[in-house]
Amino acid sequence: AEGYLPVSLEPSEWEAVVGDPETRKAMKAKALAKAQTEARAAMAKNWIAENGVLTGAADGGTIGSAKNYENFELILDWKTEGEAAMGIRSIPQIALGGKNSGALTGNMLHDNAAPKAAANGPQEWNTMQVKVVSDRVTVVLNGVTTAENVILENACNREIPAYAEGQILLIAGNAPLNVREMYIRFVWTDKERWFPFPCNGCDEYASHHVCGACIAAVTSMFFADPDADVFEPITLNLNDPRSD
Repeated sequence: AEGYLPVSLEPSEWEAVVGDPETRKAMKAKALAKAQTEARAAMAKNWIAENGVLTGAADGGTIGSAKNYENFELILDWKTEGEAAMGIRSIPQIALGGKNSGALTGNMLHDNAAPKAAANGPQEWNTMQVKVVSDRVTVVLNGVTTAENVILENACNREIPAYAEGQILLIAGNAPLNVREMYIRFVWTDKERWFPFPCNGCDEYASHHVCGACIAAVTSMFFADPDADVFEPITLNLNDPRSD
């Protein structure tokens, strides 16, 4: 799909996760270091990649992306015979498996159930698209919208809003979780639409058009350097996708 970049599913590209941001914040440094060491050992045992499929054993714990993400679109295939979950911005939220697959089941005040069952059978792959912009989340599972522009609540701390950025989490449940074909792209928000690319595909600023090549380039740049300043002009060597 236009502008998407593949996400590595090699365990070495992911991190073992201890608790959540709030519990980690409350832990003393020595206790956290010990828990992290134990989590890494458990991850090495419970999460393996084979033939392009990342598998987490039943009750195999949580792993997180090596980088934090803010506004993005994600596409992935998953299957499980039980119930697992995916987290966004370091918040366990989206159900994988069960009647509420694709819903933000971590919510309490806003929508937390799928309008209808959308998951395929236990042995079948599911394709899920997740879009996160600001505090809103949309999920489409197997072509069915299971969450539409739903407010992302902070299930880790109900007294504060969702974190502005955080890890993508894969959470093994009561049965093995299999994930394959994960892709991500940067979401162009209003403040970031001004970006002076020397690209023939980005010549429709009146309609805020940005070509797929530039979206991919920005995705790569921002995920490599989250502190990059979107208002600093840069030069990118891009091929015009329409010239092929």
